[in-house]
Amino acid sequence: MATRRKTIGARKSDKVLANRSRMSTEAVRDLSVAERRELEQCIKDLEDRTRYLLASSLGERITLYYNIADDTFSWDDPQGASLFKRKVAAQKIRTILGSGVKVLSCRVDKRGHLLKRSIQPPP
Repeated sequence: MATRRKTIGARKSDKVLANRSRMSTEAVRDLSVAERRELEQCIKDLEDRTRYLLASSLGERITLYYNIADDTFSWDDPQGASLFKRKVAAQKIRTILGSGVKVLSCRVDKRGHLLKRSIQPPP
């Protein structure tokens, strides 16, 4: 039987890791002021858990929540509503839907699921 000889020296994976670290240091450059501002805004958006949803009331006990993907309202179920990250976007959709629709603020958990108890009426 033939035996394998161990090779002495660097393995292929070691060479790949060395190349990656060299490439990453070469690719790093200083960010411009505009890029830094945009990056900070993205981080702020990720950390903020406030969302906005559209709702329409039918009487005192029934609320309809709007789902933009299906262009439908869900009956007393805010889990079926579309959540907007930006209030301006929700307000623009509200103007299309009409005057009976309100923009409500709410919060989401770390997974992005709506917390029902956090739904607040507009001020």
